[in-house]
Amino acid sequence: MRLKVEDAVDEELFSFFWVNGSLRIPPGQEAHVEESSQRVNRYVGDLDGQLMLHTIGPHMHSLGSKLTSTLVREDGSEDCMLDVPQWDFNWQMSYDFTEPVAISPQDTINLTCTFDSSDRNQFTRWGDGTGDEMCLTTM
Repeated sequence: MRLKVEDAVDEELFSFFWVNGSLRIPPGQEAHVEESSQRVNRYVGDLDGQLMLHTIGPHMHSLGSKLTSTLVREDGSEDCMLDVPQWDFNWQMSYDFTEPVAISPQDTINLTCTFDSSDRNQFTRWGDGTGDEMCLTTM
């Protein structure tokens, strides 16, 4: 791959993690749900115009059992961006949309992660280790 530096570009690339970093998963729960909801401009600022979302990547660890991400548009309409009803730890990859998804900085993205902590005897929190947990999507 060759990198070429230009003085100007037609479109900028943004890449970010859509994160619910305040996880507190109680022990002994078969289906504990963690939810977060943020406006797009929290991550990209107040840009003019629409953004085009090309890829999305789910990320949880071993307690994850389900992950969904929904785009709530300014007019209240909703689009499913990601629905993983039976999480597999090995699915932590990026997935391309067939057609890019247009999003506005004023839109909201909801992220819902479900965890099975039935075999744990203490709280599980956010962390990098496989024994810790995460609830995020890359975009």
